[in-house]
Amino acid sequence: MDKFTLRGIIYSTIGIAGISYELIFRSSPELLVILLYFSLIVMGMIAIFYLKERKK
Repeated sequence: MDKFTLRGIIYSTIGIAGISYELIFRSSPELLVILLYFSLIVMGMIAIFYLKERKK
């Protein structure tokens, strides 16, 4: 597992946890906050699938 895959997993996990918190524990979830967490998930997916380490 390279560094970008690990970072992508961490970013996606934080995004999923944030969206879950907003939807489950907040009485009135805010759309902007959910969109920001969703963008974090997208960045994590980009790091997992598109970014690769260069070989020296």
